[in-house]
Amino acid sequence: THLVLAGPEMPNFRAACDPSGSVPRSPWERGARIHQLGVLTEPQKRDFFAGIDVFALPSRSDSFGLVLLEAWANQKPVVAYRAGGPADIVRHESDGLLAPCGDVVTLAAALHRLCESAELRAQLAAAGHARTGAEFRWRDKLELVRATYQQKLASDAK
Repeated sequence: THLVLAGPEMPNFRAACDPSGSVPRSPWERGARIHQLGVLTEPQKRDFFAGIDVFALPSRSDSFGLVLLEAWANQKPVVAYRAGGPADIVRHESDGLLAPCGDVVTLAAALHRLCESAELRAQLAAAGHARTGAEFRWRDKLELVRATYQQKLASDAK
C-alpha cells in the first residue's frame, strides 16, 4: 500500500506531524509507504491520476472540490468527507463514497472497501466519469453565468 499526498501542505497537517517533520504513523498503515509530492504541475497531475487506484479528499473546508472532477475525468473512484462542496458533489454509493467530516475510521473503511473491490472502484469511477461529461462542462457553466448576467441587466433596465 502506498499513500500518496499531493497538493499544498496545510498548516494543520504540518502540526500533526512529529517534530522530525515526517507524516505521523498509525496502526492501520501496516507498513504503508507514504509519499509527499507537494503541488503538482499539469503534466504531473496527469501522471499522478494515471498512477493511482483511488482518490481521497478528506477536506473539512473545500468550497467545491474541482479535484474530484479531475479524478472522475481520469476515471478514478473518489472518497471525500461529507463537508463543504464535496458533500454536494459526491453521491454516496452512486459515484463515490462519503465519510462524516473528521471520522477517520469511516474514511479508512471507505478506502479499504475500494482497495479490496476492483468492481466497486470501476463502478464508482464510471459513474463519476459519466457525470463530468453530462453535468460539469465549462460551456454549460459559462452559459449559466451569461444567462444570469443577461437577466440582471434586463431587470436593471426596467
